[in-house]
Amino acid sequence: MAAAGWTRAAEAQKPTIVPDPLPEASKRLNIAEIEANARIPLSWIATFNAGVIPGTGESYSYQLTYDNFVTAERAELRLITVEDVEFGAEAEDRQDNGARVTVYVLPQDLVAGFDREDASDLPPPLGTGADNMEREVFLKVYADADETDEFRYQTFTWQFEYDTRPPPQPTVTKVEPGENRLQLSWEISDDADVATYNIVYCPDISALDVDEEMLMADTATTGGVLPCAQPTVGGTIDGMFGSAGVQAGLAVGVKAALAVRAVDEAGNVGPLSNVVIAEPVPVSDFWELYKESGGAEEGGFCFIATAAHGSYAHPAVQVLRWFRDAVLIPAPGGRAIVDTYYRWSPPMARRVAADEDLAAATRVALVFGVLLALAALAMLGFGAGFVVVAVARRVKLAWAAALLVLLIGSTAEARRPDSTIESFGLGYEFKGGPYLPDLGNTGGGTEGNTAFQDIFESNPNELFTIGLDVQLYRGIGTAGVGASFGFMQFVGRGRYASGENVGEIAQDTTVFNIAPLTLTGFYRFDWLADQIPLPFVPYVKGGLAYYVWWVTTGTGDVARFEQPGNGADDLAGRGGKFGLTGTVGMAIMLNVFEPASAQSLHAATGVRGTYLFGELQANKIDGFGSAGFDLSDVTWNIGLYLEM
Repeated sequence: MAAAGWTRAAEAQKPTIVPDPLPEASKRLNIAEIEANARIPLSWIATFNAGVIPGTGESYSYQLTYDNFVTAERAELRLITVEDVEFGAEAEDRQDNGARVTVYVLPQDLVAGFDREDASDLPPPLGTGADNMEREVFLKVYADADETDEFRYQTFTWQFEYDTRPPPQPTVTKVEPGENRLQLSWEISDDADVATYNIVYCPDISALDVDEEMLMADTATTGGVLPCAQPTVGGTIDGMFGSAGVQAGLAVGVKAALAVRAVDEAGNVGPLSNVVIAEPVPVSDFWELYKESGGAEEGGFCFIATAAHGSYAHPAVQVLRWFRDAVLIPAPGGRAIVDTYYRWSPPMARRVAADEDLAAATRVALVFGVLLALAALAMLGFGAGFVVVAVARRVKLAWAAALLVLLIGSTAEARRPDSTIESFGLGYEFKGGPYLPDLGNTGGGTEGNTAFQDIFESNPNELFTIGLDVQLYRGIGTAGVGASFGFMQFVGRGRYASGENVGEIAQDTTVFNIAPLTLTGFYRFDWLADQIPLPFVPYVKGGLAYYVWWVTTGTGDVARFEQPGNGADDLAGRGGKFGLTGTVGMAIMLNVFEPASAQSLHAATGVRGTYLFGELQANKIDGFGSAGFDLSDVTWNIGLYLEM
């Protein structure tokens, strides 16, 4: 016990050292950092337990040492500065207890040692010998002159590494042209010191006096040399990959000089590879190939522009006419609304036609009008269905009553909990299934344009969708309106548009992006599932769909097609397609199988019903018969539905 107490008392005499964190980047030195000899700050705060040793409460002494490069002995670091003292001053003998001390060391001193006049203490030439080593800087803090008393001093060690060998020179093996881009391939080094690669290039050498044959042959032992003074540096490529593309500054028909270099973990940059010369070439992406093949799609998002300009046959006008005839005219007061509209609309229409800004605003407003009209029509159809169900309920057919008596048992626990939202309910839908537009069917769909098959083939891709339902009626089933958003891509490669490889597959990627948007009305016959332990819930949906689409090129830009004729604007490969959607499906209410878990889930999250479902979906997305893309399809989906 006495020995243990003495040990604790002795340990209490030691100072406490709290160093400032040293950035990782400062712990590993590369060739450039060593040659630049930028100072590395080392900071700490040391405190003593005042009173344990008389006189230790005010100041202390410290010593910095390092392991010598050649002899492995520790030598004092003298080239340090404390606090604001100019670099090169000797360290002060004593420092204030509890104050922050900052000293600076030089990268060259960490590599070579202190005595740089002694040739034996210098490092080997960069890139040879012991090129990757660890060095340590030791701090000793003590309170009195007896710095050898192990119970009265404390130490701390900073670890450093340096690397003076650059990574090896890579070799470019192939360069493949694309449109406004070039794809390079090179041999991957098996040297563990390679961390990343960079493509370094001159985007335009047409104005330079370049001997191309000599430039590509001159690799020497130190690597190739690019002809421009300030080459462009491409992105960082992981050392595991031996191929990448560049595009900044490149243009079709303009020669560029390119090379590759490696970078190691310490940040050392290796020599350039052999230099290659190439030029981007025209490549037809999906949009261009489609238009070159006679495709009628014009793109654009103003799907009711014709209606705003007075086309009586436009589909948006037809929707509004249906709304007028089916909802407004039969309703009390609806006829007066229609009469008022026809009285005041002619002068307003003339004003809209004369003002393009006002016409654009009117088109936007008409979008919401069409959507609301379709929702009202859907609810009208569901209302008729509800009347039929109510009549059937009043008839109380004998066989249905008998069946219900037999099936209704102790089902209270299987019933869905009451909604926490009094006036309406919410539903969240997550689903996915295959999608292949009619445009992608064999033979090019209704247009006969085979550009889709040529680039993407005729295989469906996954389309994932999320949706939100608002339940406006809960009685004999549930009805309401819903909206959904989906996204999917078809990815392929473009075709060379000129040269000896015309028509062949190019390296450039082209992507057909599709984002379906829907606004639908729905009816779910879930009343029976609450009455008896029957988990099946059939449902139907129907309404308006709008598919946003856009095509991208190998550089990630939106594709454009150059129209023939002087002064004709390029057609951007993006737009939207209007249409209708309908769904029939069957959901399985999971509450029936685990009523206790369903009650717990409702208490914790407010979810009153959980369903797995499968459905058949038919979409007619062709702009109501307009020319161009036909994005229609008939497909199936499976998913999860959560009801609040």
